Amino acid sequence: MNDRNGLTTTAYWLLILAMAFSAACGAAVGDGSGASWGRQGDNLLTDRTLQAVVDAQIRRDGQALVTYLGYEEPEVRARAAFALASVQEPRSRSALWQVLNDADPRVRADVALALGQLGDTTGTRVLVEKLRAETDGPARIQMIQAVGRTGGREAAALLGRTQVTTEELPVFALAIARIGLRGNNNALLVERLFELTGHEDPIVRRNAAFFFGRSEASGFWSPVVPRLRERLASYERGDHAAMWLLRALNGLRNPADTDQGRIWLA
Repeated sequence: MNDRNGLTTTAYWLLILAMAFSAACGAAVGDGSGASWGRQGDNLLTDRTLQAVVDAQIRRDGQALVTYLGYEEPEVRARAAFALASVQEPRSRSALWQVLNDADPRVRADVALALGQLGDTTGTRVLVEKLRAETDGPARIQMIQAVGRTGGREAAALLGRTQVTTEELPVFALAIARIGLRGNNNALLVERLFELTGHEDPIVRRNAAFFFGRSEASGFWSPVVPRLRERLASYERGDHAAMWLLRALNGLRNPADTDQGRIWLA
């Protein structure tokens, strides 16, 4: 095959693959946690203090929101942390780290959310340690997500060795995928993600496969390429994880993988 034909084949393949991704995977990969930026049950419509917190959020008054982190009612502290996740006030870091020890798990969850949104990379070891000691499910989910958004090479190793529940695996898979995509790869992370591409939960499979499909540093995961091909062959048609593995293998520019892609998309 000459270069011109090779380019034509690649362009055709990428076009078809892009169409398949749009139809099968949607616009973005989610973590399956069901978490959203909406809130329920904190009496916002009737509580004037909570309304004042929202007003400070609208004004993007980070200093006022930090003050509310010290309020007596945990609902106010949680709402303030949640608002800081939106405002992303850099000067709130120190106060947020202190409130991460709050007695109320709702506050801890929203503080973890805010730290993740701030992109504070300085305390990811502490965040992983808090995660390992945390017993509240929603707070753990937010801590895992925060580490995924901020963690570096050390966090990849620490999070990779952290025990998570079955319910947390979709979030966990996406978190370590995001860490890896920032170039913080190691053999443990790659192997863990490969294992998760074979999980029974399709969201876990998809989120783990996302790493391979989006990674440009194939050298880090080249040792698992033969097993990725076997994994792809084991998937049923319509499995969203397959789309990411097809993209990953196509990036290797191996004609056999291109032919396999055409078979999948036929």
